[in-house]
Amino acid sequence: MHKVATALKQEFMSSSGLTEQFSDFYKLFKRELTITLKKHFNIAEIRISRGHFYVSGFFQLTDGRIWYFSLGDVRWGDGKLLIRRAKSFQDYTGGSNNFVDVADIAGLKRVVS
Repeated sequence: MHKVATALKQEFMSSSGLTEQFSDFYKLFKRELTITLKKHFNIAEIRISRGHFYVSGFFQLTDGRIWYFSLGDVRWGDGKLLIRRAKSFQDYTGGSNNFVDVADIAGLKRVVS
């Protein structure tokens, strides 16, 4: 996720539509998060979606627990990943909010364990 943290340091061009810059960032984020989750957790399923300059989604562990995550608007975000428990893949309100830096794998492990 260090590549994602580095990419977040760039200034993102604002637009009313999808920019090539954000599209490229989304692909990087999706690839890096998927690799990270599979490397450090027993993953059953991952769903990642792109919004207007933000990324969110869910992942489910093989023990059945589901987690929601969100990386807020990259144009003025702080590089923090919101993560919280969810009851289902449609539960956007879920449990308590936790925030970790996108490159802080140890912090992510503390939250998810």
